[in-house]
Amino acid sequence: MLVPGVTYRFQVYARNSVGESLNSTTLAVVAARAPDAPLTPTTQQVNQTVVVEWRAPYNGGSQILSYQVNLMNR
Repeated sequence: MLVPGVTYRFQVYARNSVGESLNSTTLAVVAARAPDAPLTPTTQQVNQTVVVEWRAPYNGGSQILSYQVNLMNR
């Protein structure tokens, strides 16, 4: 079973009746998936500003690098 967030490294070599090849270059893969969706955001008005907040979702095994907030008009 793969563990989320863990980097796994792989190398491949070939073998025949004469012997073995050298190893391939190493491939590194992080066991991760897309993050879960954030919960519904909350808002509050502070003076002339609206503050939007949300709880960070499960990151899928890899750090969340950014969020995008979209203003949806009626």
